[in-house]
Amino acid sequence: MLEFNYVIGYADHDLFCDLAFGLPMLGWARHSPVLTQRISPDPVPLDRHDDNLQEHNEKIIQSLGPSKSPQQDAMAWDKCLIDFSSGGLVGPFYSFIAVCNLLGGFLPRLIRRFSILEQHGGAESASARVIDDCLMGGQNAFTATSACHRPCDLDMWCLLLRIAAEFFGDSLIGSTSDFKAAYRQITAAPEQARSFVVAMWDPVKGCVAYGIAVSQLFGSGSAPLNFSRFPAWCVYALGMAFGLLADHCVDDILFVEQMRTGMSAFSSWRRFAVCCGWDIPDKKSPPPSQRFRTLGAITNLTGFPSGPILLEPAEDRVAKILEELQDILRNRRLTPAAAGKVFGKMMFASSQYFMKYGRCMLRAFSRRQ
Repeated sequence: MLEFNYVIGYADHDLFCDLAFGLPMLGWARHSPVLTQRISPDPVPLDRHDDNLQEHNEKIIQSLGPSKSPQQDAMAWDKCLIDFSSGGLVGPFYSFIAVCNLLGGFLPRLIRRFSILEQHGGAESASARVIDDCLMGGQNAFTATSACHRPCDLDMWCLLLRIAAEFFGDSLIGSTSDFKAAYRQITAAPEQARSFVVAMWDPVKGCVAYGIAVSQLFGSGSAPLNFSRFPAWCVYALGMAFGLLADHCVDDILFVEQMRTGMSAFSSWRRFAVCCGWDIPDKKSPPPSQRFRTLGAITNLTGFPSGPILLEPAEDRVAKILEELQDILRNRRLTPAAAGKVFGKMMFASSQYFMKYGRCMLRAFSRRQ
């Protein structure tokens, strides 16, 4: 990757030195000159690490336990075991004292790991996403950034499609690709590992387990910036090396290409990822097509160039929204929490078709929330 970077002349010169030595998750994050420049408030001084430490750790341990769904607990624990086997977490340990001894007597501020059920992107069944709550743990207060990533949204994607349409003027094809366990592919600064001890519930042994983080955590304040520097580099490299029009939404790479060279573009990206060592699963990187899912919507290129490119709502999302609205009408009840969820889901579809008028019509849901 260093040699490739020398060839393409990417302006983030320290990118792969940072990857080799580990990107910090405490203090000021490493600066990226190519991403959006925005300075956050100064971090809390690290000498306040011990504030209410004993009380905090007891609170974290007491908050852990079985949820109402044994199935969700089992799925979350499977994700934890993958982290341990891949090396993203060191452990598991079942004694907090043993963890402290391993850290040379250092007493860490524990991070609570919890899970949420999610089903998106056309997935056939729900899965558990594990989140490391560095906000509750206090680590995020010690973090600051001088840049931020700007993930590709549907507006930017439409802009890229129009550029491709005007440039090629011929049939188009596109695809999306996904970094597996994205943040776990990026190293963390090893000297900070002792400050990122994750506490989680082990449903098999029925007790709290501990792991020491050596990769970026999903829940750390600087992890999105630290990770996004690498797909941003991939997008630039694809453009410079292969002339491929692409963008990324954090861990998702999206590209569009003319029909006759679409498969060679796809093969170039996949081979490039293999050479770089990125884990890009086949399941989440389908071959390019003229109708495919992008950022929760469906991109339809089948009518171009004789007709317009279409952005369509995903059928499963529409069905889910209609089901929730029918439940509200049937039960004649709308809780504030449910109103917030419905508002968010309907805003996504509304912004595609009705823009600010749609937002206005949905304001009753946000008021209820």
